Amino acid sequence: MSSPDTYRRVGTPTGTINRVFDKDGQPSLKGIIAGEAVILPLAGVVAVQRVGRIVALPGSPPWLPGLIYFRGGIEAAIDAGRLWGQGSFQPGDSARAVLIEDSGLRGVLLFDDLQELLDIAALPFAGGELASLPHPPGTAGRLVTNPAEDHPPTALLLSSTQLLQGLMMGRKGI
Repeated sequence: MSSPDTYRRVGTPTGTINRVFDKDGQPSLKGIIAGEAVILPLAGVVAVQRVGRIVALPGSPPWLPGLIYFRGGIEAAIDAGRLWGQGSFQPGDSARAVLIEDSGLRGVLLFDDLQELLDIAALPFAGGELASLPHPPGTAGRLVTNPAEDHPPTALLLSSTQLLQGLMMGRKGI
C-alpha cells in the first residue's frame, strides 16, 4: 500500500497528469486492481480522482457496480477485478477512480491503489513461463517490471481500447 499522498505524486490536486516524459516514452500509471499489479498507458487516461460514492444499478453485471460522479458528470464505474473473476474493488484511502476514454467510449476504472507514474517504453513483455501466466479480458499481456531480478515481477498491461470495447459488447443485456 502506498501513502495517502499517492494522488499528489501522480498529478496535481485537480487530477491533471503533469509529469514530463521523453517524446519517445510511453508514460503509464502503475497500480493494483484485485491484488494484481497493473499498468495503464496514459494515452487513454482522461483524469484521476479519489473514489466517491457509487450508486448501484439494479440488474447490472457484477463488473459494473454502479454510477459514479466524476468531475461534473455521471460515469459508469468498472470493477475489473470482478470482470476477471479475481475479487472485487476494495475502497480505501489509496483507492482511485481513473476516467478512461477511447473511440467515444468512457468509463471509470476503479483502482484499489494507484502507485506511480512510470515510462514503460523499455519494459519487456514477459517471456518463457511468465508468458503463460493468464492475462484476462481488457489486457494486452504482461510486462516484466524489474528484469534484473531472478524471479522478475510482472504486471498486466491494460488496454483502454480492449477493455472499453469488450465491456460495451457485454452491456447489451443491461
